[in-house]
Amino acid sequence: MNVYDSRIIAQILSENGYKETADKKNADVIIVNTCSVREHAEQRAIGRIGELQDLRKENPGILIGVVGCMAQNLGNSIKGADFVVGPSGYRKLPQIIVQSLESRVQSSKKKLTTHNSQSCIEQTDELYSDIFPESKDGITAFVSVMRGCDNFCSYCIVPYVRGQARSRPPEDILKEIELLSSKGIKKITLLGQSVNEYSYNGVNFPHLLRLIDGTGVPWINFTTSHPKNMSQELIDAIRDGEKICEWLHLPMQSGANEILKKMGRGYTKEKYLDWIHKTRKSIPEVSITTDILVGFPGESEKNFNETLEVIKEVRFDSAYMFKYSERPHTKAYNMKPKVPEEMRIERLEELINIQNKITREKNSELIGTTQEVLVLGKSKRGNSLYGRTRQNKVVLFNGKASPGDFIKVKIKELRGWTPYGELLSKKEPLITRINTNLPETEHLEKLQGENVA
Repeated sequence: MNVYDSRIIAQILSENGYKETADKKNADVIIVNTCSVREHAEQRAIGRIGELQDLRKENPGILIGVVGCMAQNLGNSIKGADFVVGPSGYRKLPQIIVQSLESRVQSSKKKLTTHNSQSCIEQTDELYSDIFPESKDGITAFVSVMRGCDNFCSYCIVPYVRGQARSRPPEDILKEIELLSSKGIKKITLLGQSVNEYSYNGVNFPHLLRLIDGTGVPWINFTTSHPKNMSQELIDAIRDGEKICEWLHLPMQSGANEILKKMGRGYTKEKYLDWIHKTRKSIPEVSITTDILVGFPGESEKNFNETLEVIKEVRFDSAYMFKYSERPHTKAYNMKPKVPEEMRIERLEELINIQNKITREKNSELIGTTQEVLVLGKSKRGNSLYGRTRQNKVVLFNGKASPGDFIKVKIKELRGWTPYGELLSKKEPLITRINTNLPETEHLEKLQGENVA
């Protein structure tokens, strides 16, 4: 979402006469887009803002702005910022930059060492639905279908900094996707804080997926889904979709019902496992990834072991794993007893070791198979190229191919836990999945009806 927001900001500024530069020494304005989900993210941003102050010695007129969730959370208390703008205020950036420049000029005339920073941190229902940002790499793109969140999980600051959940009109989403498709984008990832809560005038998320499946973009992903909003209708939409990739990111957070209740997640371990079973039954080739949080207040050794048991039972393809970080404003901030920091680190390390082993074992199952891969570019190490499969797995390979090509790769081995293979051929993306539960004519009529809608 932050990457997508950065492209929205770039689009707004470019339409107001600004030109983007990759060299900060050539910049008149530097904007730091920030996250507040964890304390570590805020500290990194604060450190980056501090480093940027050295540029003022070379260019005293430079403006440094802070936007995003940390701007909303900390406001004008952020040192070294000429302006701070929350996630709802990006349209005002051109005006705020001019005001900040005028303020700095006036301070210089009065020989003041500091000046008042400009700010826009009010919460609104802003959706940026009429702004269609450019893709950065020309191959993949993000498209937001909704913003904000109403879940108020007890550990999460997002509802406080991004506001209430609100969904974009489907016609705006389809217009943005068709525009990206016309520019050659090969894969789109739909974004939402809880994307499967999407709802607009009777159109829910499975229905939206079916509509998007009728657009010209070859591959469609989405993230992040909330387990309490899973449905068989959503599973069916993934299964039936010709362009919807077989990947589901479904954050579990904990495998202990006691902790899930304290987190305010709205589901039990048993219900989560039931959705995993139903998804894999309907879509055997699906890749399932997750988020896990350890060290939540009150997490006992028994609770932690319950999480490890679920990890071993489900065997996620991969996972984002974190230790609990106190966030002001959240319900968990004052919860006790706190798990000692050293124990949080130990538990996280144990979890990572177990999941990494599972990830390697899952990826080893690809050896000998042929995978459809979207080429994304040159790998960071060696002369190999890399791309992603429909299951969102990174694959390395040697051969001649260009970013944006769809190719076939036969997997030969693992390097680390990354599949490595041999390029077999270039090809156009194939429609390989249909709903075999319907007669052929009924299936075609259903797809045509969705496309017309």
